[in-house]
Amino acid sequence: MTTNVKEIRGSLKKELKYNAHFDAKSVFERLKVKDASLDKLIKDCAGAMNDNSDIQVAIGVLKDIASKANGAKIKSLEGEDLFSEQDPKKPVAQEKLMYSPLEKILTFMENYQAKTAGKKKYSRHFGANLGKKMTVEPHTLGFPEADPDFVCREPSTTTPADMTLWRHSAAFLEVKPSNGQGPRPQSADSGTVLSIVAQSADYARLHMSARPFQLFTVGVLIFGEEFCVGIFDRGGITFSPIHNMWKDLEIFIQVVRRISCDLSPYELGQDPTVEMLDIEDSVSKQVATILNNKPKILAKKLNQPTKYSSFPTYRVSFGGTDPRQWVTAGPPIWNSVSLIGRGTSVWKVYAIHSENGALALKEAYILKSSWRSSGRHPESAIYGSITASHPGVAKFHTGNDVKFPGNIDRLVSVDELRISTSAQDKTETKILHRLLLSTIGRPLYEYPSELHLVKAVRAAIEGHKFLHEQGILHRDISIGNVLLSDNDQPEPGAEGFITDLDFAGISEVSRTVTTEVPYSGQKNPEHRNLPATESGVRKHTKFFSEPAQRGAAMTGTVQFMACEVLNAIRNNKTIERKVQHDLESFIWVLAYAVRYRLCRDQPPKSTQVEAFKTVFGSLDMEAVYMSRAVCYSRGLNP
Repeated sequence: MTTNVKEIRGSLKKELKYNAHFDAKSVFERLKVKDASLDKLIKDCAGAMNDNSDIQVAIGVLKDIASKANGAKIKSLEGEDLFSEQDPKKPVAQEKLMYSPLEKILTFMENYQAKTAGKKKYSRHFGANLGKKMTVEPHTLGFPEADPDFVCREPSTTTPADMTLWRHSAAFLEVKPSNGQGPRPQSADSGTVLSIVAQSADYARLHMSARPFQLFTVGVLIFGEEFCVGIFDRGGITFSPIHNMWKDLEIFIQVVRRISCDLSPYELGQDPTVEMLDIEDSVSKQVATILNNKPKILAKKLNQPTKYSSFPTYRVSFGGTDPRQWVTAGPPIWNSVSLIGRGTSVWKVYAIHSENGALALKEAYILKSSWRSSGRHPESAIYGSITASHPGVAKFHTGNDVKFPGNIDRLVSVDELRISTSAQDKTETKILHRLLLSTIGRPLYEYPSELHLVKAVRAAIEGHKFLHEQGILHRDISIGNVLLSDNDQPEPGAEGFITDLDFAGISEVSRTVTTEVPYSGQKNPEHRNLPATESGVRKHTKFFSEPAQRGAAMTGTVQFMACEVLNAIRNNKTIERKVQHDLESFIWVLAYAVRYRLCRDQPPKSTQVEAFKTVFGSLDMEAVYMSRAVCYSRGLNP
C-alpha cells in the first residue's frame, strides 16, 4: 500500500468515526433480501450448489483458508505476512487465494436459472480484478491505485473487455481471509473504524466520484466464512447484520443475485432524476456532433488506447414535477473525491427543447450537483443575494433542491434514501442541490497558453474582489471553482471566473421561495376559472431576506486551503477567515493547473505524476500541510 493510500484511509477513519452504523436490517430491505422460503429460485440454487461437486470443492478451499487465517494474528493478516504453501519463502496475501474459488461460486449463483425462471433482468458479473488496475479516464486522473478485489461489472458494448472502468462497476466486493477481519468493532459505540471499513470506504468514494450521478454505493464484504453488505452515502456507512456464507447460504445467494441480476441502476444508487441515454438516441447524436469526438482526443493525451470509448450522455432534471431537462456534454469538468462531503460534480450541459415534434439542444449552461447540509441555506440563495454582475463571477440562472420524480414534497436526501433511521442519526441531513449557471467555462488546466492561464486567474481574482465588496467571502477557492471562459476569444477581464458559493461567508441572504401547488381543473376552488380539462402545478413565489445559515467558518477544499487555515485545523483552533486566505488558495489552484498539464502526457508511474499525487492527491490535513512544508523548505514555488 502506498503512502498516499495510507494517508487517505487514515483520513477516512477520522471522517467515519461515529458515522458507521452496524446491524441495520434496512440494508437488506433496500436490496430486497427477504425470507428465502418465498423465493423458489433461491432455494433451488442452494440445492444445486449442494449437489455440484465443483462448487463443493470451491467451498472447501474457502473454508480451509478461513480456518488457517482464523488461527493467525489479525496484525499479521493485515500486513499480508502469511506464507504460500507452494513457496514457503514467498509472502502472499491469503485473500488472493480466495479469488478463484470465490469467483466460481459467484458465477454459479449469477448464472443459475431454474426451469421455471424467466430471463434475468440484468447481466452484471462479479469478477476478480487479479491485479488489474482500473483504467484512467479524463475525470479520474489522479485517482490512487486502489482497486477492490472484485467489481460487479456492467455489460458494455463500447468498452473492450481488457479495460476496467470505475463507472462500469455497479458495486464492489472486498475479501479478507479471517472471520476476525470484519467491519464491526468489539464495541459498536466506541467510534473505532477498522481497516476493512476504511478500505471499502476508499473504494466507495472513488466509485461515487467516477460513476456520474451516484447517490450511494453498495459494497459486499467477505471476511473468512462471514459476510455483510455496506451501503455508503454522503452521511457515512450503514452495514447489514453479519451472516455466515454457508450456514445462511440462501441469504448470500440473494445478495449476489439481487446486485448482479435483479436490482435496477436506481436501486443500486443512481440518481432517479438522471437517465443515461443510448448512444443511438437522437439527443446523444447531437451531443456527439457538438463534442466532435473530444473524449477520444483527451484519451490520447492521457496515453490511453485509441479504442477508448466515448463518455456517455445523461439527461438531467430537478425532479418533482419540474418539466425542464438538460443533457450533459462530455465528462464532468470537476468531480469531488470525498465520501462524507458535498460530492460536487460540475458539467457542461445543454437545455432540451421540443421543436416540431423533435428534441433539440439550445442554450448551454454549467450544471453543478452537490449535497448541502439541511442546516445551511442553499447556494442558489447566495447567488440571489449578489447585486449586479461581474465577468469574473459566474452568472446564476436557476437552482433548487432535487426532488424524487413526480413528488413535489420529497427531497432527495440521505435520510430519505435510508429506509429507517437510528438513534445515532443526526438532526441534520444532506440534501441534494442542483443549480445552473449561464456563464460557460472549462477546466483551468485546459489553458491554451501560460499567458492565458495567468489572465484567467487574474479575472477570477477580480471577481473575488467584486464579491468581497458586497460582503461575500468565497472561502472555497479550488480547481473546480476557478474556470476558464469557454469563449476562445474572451473580452479582456473575462478570461476566467469563479463559481461555487456554497461555502461563502455572508451575513444575510435574499431568498426567493417558490412553492408548488397541484391543481386539477375546477375541483380546486383556488383555480376555479381554469378549464376542467387542465391540471398541473401552480407556482407561488415569495421574496424576503434573513440571517444567513452558513455552518462552520473553517471551510474549503483541503488540497487548496491556505497554510494558516490548515495549521489552525491541525491544532483544533478556529481563526477568522480573511481575504488573504482565499488569495493563497488561488496560488495553489494555479500550481494544480500547471502540474496537471505536466502530468497529462506522462506515464502513470512518472516522477511528475507521483509529485502531483503527493501534493494534490491526499485528503489528510496533516499530509497536505507537510507537503506544503516540503515545497517551502526546497525553495519551490507552489
